[in-house]
Amino acid sequence: MQEDTKDKSQQFNPAKHPGEADRPVGRQIFEHDEAFLQLLRQTRAMAAESTNPAAASFDPEQWLRQWLQKPQPALGGCKPAEMLATQAGVEAVRRVLGGIASGAFQ
Repeated sequence: MQEDTKDKSQQFNPAKHPGEADRPVGRQIFEHDEAFLQLLRQTRAMAAESTNPAAASFDPEQWLRQWLQKPQPALGGCKPAEMLATQAGVEAVRRVLGGIASGAFQ
């Protein structure tokens, strides 16, 4: 049995980021990631503007992290996280988030 010789310093460590072990290996999203921060600001604004009483206990960051990992029909079945490598992909994801806020997408 051969030992894995890949650089383990660049691998995702779920102990450092609980609940994020199912992130795609090629595109990990961390707090310093500008695309993630843009989407988080948008999600926080959506929650702040909501008139739904449940919005008071809503955790935008947790919701966004989970949502980014789920295939979205409005994105051709792609996971939003898979689209964040390009500005065009980020804009497409932002449009879908806007659609969720307006009620166009569930």
